[in-house]
Amino acid sequence: MTAYRTKGLDSKTQAIAIINGFQGQLKYWWDNFLTEEEHNIILEFKRVTRNSNGIEVEESTAAALLIHTITLHFLGNPKEDQASVKSILINLRCPMLSDYRWYKDVFLTNVLKREDGHQQFWKEHFVVGLPRLFGERILNRLRQILPQMISPLIP
Repeated sequence: MTAYRTKGLDSKTQAIAIINGFQGQLKYWWDNFLTEEEHNIILEFKRVTRNSNGIEVEESTAAALLIHTITLHFLGNPKEDQASVKSILINLRCPMLSDYRWYKDVFLTNVLKREDGHQQFWKEHFVVGLPRLFGERILNRLRQILPQMISPLIP
């Protein structure tokens, strides 16, 4: 979209250019899954905003709506996915130290999907999910380095 915008194309023309580049599954989705009415709704979509003077202005955002519609159709609503991500995180454990790389990748991927992923308790939960002796070793080392910060964590 940025390349089309720099060329001075309006949003509807950008959306049409993107649609013309569809191949495979996207092309079949656009041609066969969506109706003509849905095509028109996407291509004619306008958003009302206020400019710097406070006057309401209609602007075409067809390209953004097209990308949003594709995302919702093929990936789903990320808000609905949060419940399953929370369940995965709560039940995730690293059974053996050889599984550490897998555990770290899955844990971080799912934490980063959450809005509260920046909270401190996820660090604690990560350590709790490690094998018991390894987790205790990490906590002991952290207690040596940062005694005032680790005390409120795991006893």
